[in-house]
Amino acid sequence: MNNTTEPLTQALTAQGWTPTGEHPAAMPGARSRELTSRDGLLTAWVSAVPGGCSMLLTAKTVQRPDLRRRGWQAQLDALPLPVVLAAIAAASEEPTASWPTRAERLLTDAGWHEQPAEDDEFDDEDEDEQGVFEFHDSLDDAFLYRAWASPDGTRQVQWFGPDDDPPHWSITRTAGERSHHTHLTHYAPAAVIAAVALTD
Repeated sequence: MNNTTEPLTQALTAQGWTPTGEHPAAMPGARSRELTSRDGLLTAWVSAVPGGCSMLLTAKTVQRPDLRRRGWQAQLDALPLPVVLAAIAAASEEPTASWPTRAERLLTDAGWHEQPAEDDEFDDEDEDEQGVFEFHDSLDDAFLYRAWASPDGTRQVQWFGPDDDPPHWSITRTAGERSHHTHLTHYAPAAVIAAVALTD
């Protein structure tokens, strides 16, 4: 591992994560290290990428009497270390999946606003008899597209619903002329989405 990955791997091991594997990474000469959380429910693959450190965070599907959740992933590339650590902390504290309305609540509480969808985002069949688009509070048949923007316009969270295959979340952080995109799969918890979007 090189020095771009060491701060993250050291932070994880200090929290009780255990190195469980190492493989060649996409960047020539780099290695990707696998670490598993103390409870075994989260796995992180850490590797070097241009501009910093990459981490694929994976939450396992769990079906136990005390915890039931669907698995999810977040691809966290070249983000500041505090953002990645905030996402990991949120994943540890809120392991369950979230509806878009739960993420919306966290974002609007932080002063974010919803952006109107473009007309071509929706098909006619998504409208009721009066031509009004209806949102449903369900991950399986809800929200074809929604987006929220930060007060200063430099960050955006987008939810691409079931018409996208598969449904997913996208978080954009813009600095000057450069934009950075983070991808999270369908069942990523609202707390993780908010941590990536709101942490500086």
